[in-house]
Amino acid sequence: MNNAEKTCKVTFLLIIGESGSGKTEIEKYLVSTGKAVNLVSHTTRPIRVGEIENVNHIFDLGFNVNKKNIFAYTKFGGHDYWTTIDDVIKLAKKKLPIIYVIDEDGYKSIKNHFSLSNKYTLRIIRENKNVSKDRLDRDKNKFNMPLYAFDFILENNGTLEEAFNKADKIINKINYYENT
Repeated sequence: MNNAEKTCKVTFLLIIGESGSGKTEIEKYLVSTGKAVNLVSHTTRPIRVGEIENVNHIFDLGFNVNKKNIFAYTKFGGHDYWTTIDDVIKLAKKKLPIIYVIDEDGYKSIKNHFSLSNKYTLRIIRENKNVSKDRLDRDKNKFNMPLYAFDFILENNGTLEEAFNKADKIINKINYYENT
């Protein structure tokens, strides 16, 4: 059992999906409605227009972290992305499900290093409409896990409202599972 699990019961919803699938929109929605908190990744990539420090990511110039404090790590688009056990412990005190938007490699990193009994995976699927070629190219060969490996699948080809309704049902199921 790791430090985060010893501190208090921690429930994770790991959101996985290609670029432009709606991961961040669903994360923002669930956090804004008070149904969850989000685990913000550190990254070495430059901040993008419209992003906010400590909201979208924590933008670090270098990857100088004690390996024993790493909760999840992945390299994507030539940049490092990670979170720390300390980040998880801070959020665990809020006693809400912790959402973490992550890719398959990051998920495997968590799965291989931690025995999280209260971990749920959500795979978001969306047709590749209005996604730039460079983002599609970056996603190539990054998503290979079979759909049956995920706890929940959310097809996001409708409106935002429809996606949010589906996300509500999923978070409600998770809360039901965790409280029965």
